[in-house]
Amino acid sequence: MLRSQKHINGFRALPALLLCLVSACLLANITLASAHEKESVALRILQEWQGDYPISELHRLPEGQRTTRIGYLDNALQFSNVWQAFKPGEKVPEIDFSKHLAVFARNVAFYNRLAIMKVILKESGVEILARETMSALPIEDNVAMSIALILRAGVKYIKTGSERIPVAADGNEIAPDPLSAGYEIEGREIFLQNGRSEMAIAPDSATKIRTFVSETAVHGDLDSDGDDDAALLLVHDPGGSGIFYYVAVARNINGQYRGTNAVRLGDRIVPRDLQIGNGVIVARYAKRGSHEPMSIAPSVEALS
Repeated sequence: MLRSQKHINGFRALPALLLCLVSACLLANITLASAHEKESVALRILQEWQGDYPISELHRLPEGQRTTRIGYLDNALQFSNVWQAFKPGEKVPEIDFSKHLAVFARNVAFYNRLAIMKVILKESGVEILARETMSALPIEDNVAMSIALILRAGVKYIKTGSERIPVAADGNEIAPDPLSAGYEIEGREIFLQNGRSEMAIAPDSATKIRTFVSETAVHGDLDSDGDDDAALLLVHDPGGSGIFYYVAVARNINGQYRGTNAVRLGDRIVPRDLQIGNGVIVARYAKRGSHEPMSIAPSVEALS
């Protein structure tokens, strides 16, 4: 999103001294580790992305990190949700979160351009150093954000001032509920947020791929581990003439959920019922006959 012309002109008119890039532990009051401290290791930044992030989408950041100046993303679900707001229309980078971690820094007080310059690992804790432009521009619609990709080996927490944000041992793609999990549809990863997903079909395309949960999830033990898993009916509109229905499962893993691949039921069917019984999902719906055109209302009862 472009900033107003007033702010753009004001930014350019700032004195040169205010535009100098400062090496600082941006947004976290982090103390720069001395170069002479042998236990400190500068981690290699494998990739780094910069841009504006909408204030209205801060809820996409991990819970507990939505007001912090720095933080991290440690699985594909989190990263994809944030990326869709950070770089809308651009393909989500493929990242192996079992080996990597994405750390971020962002504005909280004023709108300043920024970039993560160095990530230091010291005693299992990560300290983030960044450079920023100095200004007094108010934060309105967007904040500036920088995301850096690092190896996660040895990282147990992110330091933010005197506080520590713990980092999980691996990047399990789990969600707090089935409506926020990721599912695979026709080879494409779809990450829901509050039961919905919308993404551009290609960079700079106005055509959207839309997916949402029809009705509510049903619960039952599908893997015989004593925990109730969830089954959902997903409606998937890939941007063409068809609107496809799928059944997907979210496995319960210690109270959190991991989505699976979705099984297709049909195009523009009429759902009747979705149940779990004796460890089996049963979907009841109406479909068209094999030779009936799409203009005919579905009337053939089916079970899957």
